[in-house]
Amino acid sequence: MEKVIASVRVSSLCPNAKYGCKENVTQETSSSHEEQCVFAPCYCPVGDCNYTGSHKDLKNHVNDEHKEGLIRFEWDTPLGIEPSGLSEKITILREKIYGELIVIRGFKGSDGMLVSVSCIAPLATEKGRLSCSLELRTSRNTLKHMLIVKAIQKTSEEQPKEDFVLIPSYMIRLICSVEICVSRT
Repeated sequence: MEKVIASVRVSSLCPNAKYGCKENVTQETSSSHEEQCVFAPCYCPVGDCNYTGSHKDLKNHVNDEHKEGLIRFEWDTPLGIEPSGLSEKITILREKIYGELIVIRGFKGSDGMLVSVSCIAPLATEKGRLSCSLELRTSRNTLKHMLIVKAIQKTSEEQPKEDFVLIPSYMIRLICSVEICVSRT
């Protein structure tokens, strides 16, 4: 009976076929493939834009439609950003050569500002892990923090539970410079 059932298993195209995936999946392999599929949909991080597409198509979309609102950066090169870039808004960085999209997001917390740094990419990105250093300076103190840059497919309004920097309340209004450096590890 098991052999008969195994021979009847039906395969279908990956749910991400409309974004370019050509993989056939069975019911048994569907969930594991979806987690690893590099064609998983990614959502435009620019406010009021509803674009959804593959990672590659999203990078092209952002380059074509939102070029003016982005801050360009290079891997392993420190970049100064405005302290207001850590406020409760989204700051989007675009890597100069490959177009990777890095999102800096601030969330007001009870003890200060939570800052997350993420990369818009499929969860199973083949590009390896990213990390960043974030250095905040006041006239008296420097806060430097290293963190892993998580891949996300879509920005969220929810406060991060991990991989964030906490800027103490007393320090927020005193920040005079912010430097970020994103690296591939």
